[in-house]
Amino acid sequence: MGRKKPELIREHYSFSDFLARVQERLKAGACWNDSSITGSYTFTKTKSMEHALHLCRKGWFEGAQKIISGLDSLEGATATISRAPAVHYDVAGEVPDVAAYCAGECEHMMTFEPDEENHAPVVRIMFDGCYSGETKTKHIENQGIALLSCIDALERTGRNVELIWSGASKNRDRTMAYCCNVTIKQAGEHFDVDRAAFALAHPSMLRRMWFACAELNPACKPLGYGYGVVKRLDAEHLESGVWYLPSIDALGGCYNLAETVKAVTDWLNDRLTAEDTHTAHTDGEAA
Repeated sequence: MGRKKPELIREHYSFSDFLARVQERLKAGACWNDSSITGSYTFTKTKSMEHALHLCRKGWFEGAQKIISGLDSLEGATATISRAPAVHYDVAGEVPDVAAYCAGECEHMMTFEPDEENHAPVVRIMFDGCYSGETKTKHIENQGIALLSCIDALERTGRNVELIWSGASKNRDRTMAYCCNVTIKQAGEHFDVDRAAFALAHPSMLRRMWFACAELNPACKPLGYGYGVVKRLDAEHLESGVWYLPSIDALGGCYNLAETVKAVTDWLNDRLTAEDTHTAHTDGEAA
């Protein structure tokens, strides 16, 4: 007889609701665990929960600059997504050019030239932000930098990206699991580069913010002192139409930035190819 699958506790927050929920942790006092409050700078790369909340709310500008510096160091090995339309730059527009924004350019907003074939298709990406306590900060940053590079490339093609951060863990007895999703960017919403930099590339997104949400839920107590072990969602819990970015481990550990960017780019182009093939097949049936 097979092992029973763990009961899954799921929470999904808008970005503003997520901030409000984490803020509650500061007022809650004693919970079943307190690492969100007591975690060290070495582990979280923030001085306190208040510091992490500030960066999450206001954005991690230094992180955005670090991302551009990291991409510049790749010497042309950044994400390459095909079928880019003509683009116009101005102080206002549809989406930002990440590199131009971080370089301080006033005209960093892009508007795509009209194209009867361009209907701004929505791409929903779920970012796997859960990793073991032994994972190094540099490897966390590499995963985030790689995806941000691809999002920048995707939006340059006129696609509309919806970005969701996700962290899931299960207890060691495998009787329960906890998954917390946070919408970082909705389709059609302005892409806040600084906010995305914190969510995707800063250790405190998991090691303070996610910890805080778990601590506030008494049903998560079975996770234990170490907040359980990393869980990948089972097939029945995957949402249709969502592209699930491979985890740090599945991307080879994200030890090297150039290799990580290539791995994420290859994954994304495979998804785009599959989407184009499906669309062509569907159009053929309709004809």
